Amino acid sequence: MIAGFAAAVATGIGGYATGGRYGERSRSDPRVLRVRDAATGTLRLIAFDADGDGRLDTWSHLEGDRVYQLDLDDNGDGRIDRREYYAPDGALLRTEVK
Repeated sequence: MIAGFAAAVATGIGGYATGGRYGERSRSDPRVLRVRDAATGTLRLIAFDADGDGRLDTWSHLEGDRVYQLDLDDNGDGRIDRREYYAPDGALLRTEVK
């Protein structure tokens, strides 16, 4: 579990370093996909290719300006292997490993 948490933190740091807090530094970067609410224009999802293999493997679900859920494909098979849920203060609530 500690290794999984460390991997999630490393992925988040890598995404932040590459794209900025909300992906603003990498608008044309094909490794980053941003999904906005059609009605409000609010950013709802940021997907990222953390390992550079050309496939999205990290999905950050947003509510306002906070991440409430993080989905990770750790082994590159296209399916979610780990899902993390976060409290409004950013604390990790729970992790599900599939």
